[in-house]
Formats: sequence, structure tokens, C-alpha cells
Amino acid sequence: MCSGNQFADNSTGNCTQTCPAYPDMFGQMSIKTCVYNCNPAENTWAENITRLCVEQCPASSFADNYTQRCVAKCPLSQKTYGDFSTHRCVLRCPSYPSLWADNQTQTCVQVCPGYTYGAPVTRVC
Repeated sequence: MCSGNQFADNSTGNCTQTCPAYPDMFGQMSIKTCVYNCNPAENTWAENITRLCVEQCPASSFADNYTQRCVAKCPLSQKTYGDFSTHRCVLRCPSYPSLWADNQTQTCVQVCPGYTYGAPVTRVC
């Protein structure tokens, strides 16, 4: 068991303050260990800058439940949108705050772009 703010790095057998990028590992606080995948049961996502499993992704990134990572853009293959109010990739943009899914940016927006409008049933521009 590592002390303080250190994590057990099983790839080297040492304790470290920052988990390695090669191999691609992240510090899981609850077990004080560098892991390849953050634990979905703990609602944590891998964050590349701090190399930690975080409960909320930082500004301009979104929690992607498919990869369990913080991503700059939600995956098109999952048909999800980046919700700036929660910093998560969502299947449907929220009605409170009132946001609309923009297919061009793959984010939830307050105002639909150009000559589009928000469809109340689907919440898509």
C-alpha cells in the first residue's frame, strides 16, 4: 500500500504520484492504484491531464460512459451530445436548463444555429 497521495503502479512495482501515460493508466483514489480503466460503479472517468479517475470531467470535456474517459467531443458512434451543464455525454439534451442537441457540434446548445429551431419532443435542433 502506498502512502499519502501516491498510487501503486503495478506496471513498475513502485509507488507514484502520477500514473503513467505509457502504459495508459489512471489513479483510482478509492484503491490508491493506477488502473487501465476507471471504475464505472464509482462514477469516475479517466482524465488525461491529471492522470486521475475523476468524478467530474474538467471544463470543455465530457464524461463518456462508453469509454469511461473524459473526451473533448462525444463519440458520434454513440449518438451522444456534450452537455456543458453536467460535463457528460448524454443521449438527450436536458429540458432544464433548456438545451438543444446540435448535430453539427455534437453539443447541447442554448440556441439552435442558423435557421434551425429546437424540436420539443426530441430536443434536437
